[in-house]
Amino acid sequence: DPTSTPTSPPSLEIGWSAEPVVVGRRRQNRLEIRLAYGSITQVDSEAIVLGVFRDVAPSGAASAIDRQMGGTIRELSDRRMLAGNMGDVFIMPVGNRLIPADLLVFAGMGRFDDVNDDVLKLVAENIARTLVHAQVDDFATLLLGSASGTDVRSSMSNLIEGFFRGIRDTDHHRIRGITICEIDRSRYNQMRTELLQLAATSLFDRFEVTIEEVELPAPPDVSPADRAQVPAGPETAYLYVRKVSQRLGEGRSAYQSSLLTPDGRSTVMSETQLVDENELAKHLGLINDEDAFNAATLKSFGSQLAKLVLPDGVAKALKDIADRCAVVVIHDSAASKIPWETLHL
Repeated sequence: DPTSTPTSPPSLEIGWSAEPVVVGRRRQNRLEIRLAYGSITQVDSEAIVLGVFRDVAPSGAASAIDRQMGGTIRELSDRRMLAGNMGDVFIMPVGNRLIPADLLVFAGMGRFDDVNDDVLKLVAENIARTLVHAQVDDFATLLLGSASGTDVRSSMSNLIEGFFRGIRDTDHHRIRGITICEIDRSRYNQMRTELLQLAATSLFDRFEVTIEEVELPAPPDVSPADRAQVPAGPETAYLYVRKVSQRLGEGRSAYQSSLLTPDGRSTVMSETQLVDENELAKHLGLINDEDAFNAATLKSFGSQLAKLVLPDGVAKALKDIADRCAVVVIHDSAASKIPWETLHL
């Protein structure tokens, strides 16, 4: 009707159906991306890809797989075979009937407080390139980087871009399937939304992608014999401390503390403390005075030390987990002068 008022086009609402969604373009590589709700230990794929941080023992999904494998991953980590350096890729055959995959692939993420968009893209690209050269057609992974505090949208976008780059730039073999697993329902739903939104962008221009959903079966119980082989111990938190700037006037320096806690999904907090170098040196000098530094004064010494070197938020978080966690302190040369074992919160 020429006399009627024009109406705006309807807004796009992303829904989901039981049928696979196929996103097609011209001149494309074909790829299937599956979103799997459940434990990655039960995914049916040629390879399972796990991210490992530098100086951090495998946890989360890696710990679950380790239990299925009788402590093999922990042993590799203890022997420093899984260094976790950014961009490193380590492949190990599984050979275990409880794990459906043939290979375990460990991708080095670097320091947990250094993970950013560029790191995630590089890690994802290296994973794809390595598996292409290993002639792996299909692999499963998690939303890498989420333990370092990266949000779901950024993690999904960076991983997909990195995977696509690694597959696209290698001509002699193509990966045909990628499965991304998530055991938390709300995060799984968010992953699904983000992936569908990405599918409408130019990122998918050179790929014809089929997007599907699967629900994974519950993991089988680990036998008592296998469970006994897995080292028992408390959960572990990791505290990185490093000097980030030199003298700031009046003898002060800035020390950055980054804490990785094992609460549910591992979380990261990072704060900076201005340290009075003269006051710190004076306090550390008490160690040489037997009257000032002994068993009776150790708690007060440690409490004052914590106030001098730890940001309030990090100190509070450490105090909250102190009764159930071991704490591993990793420091640079400047922070090595601090007797961390004497801290008292």
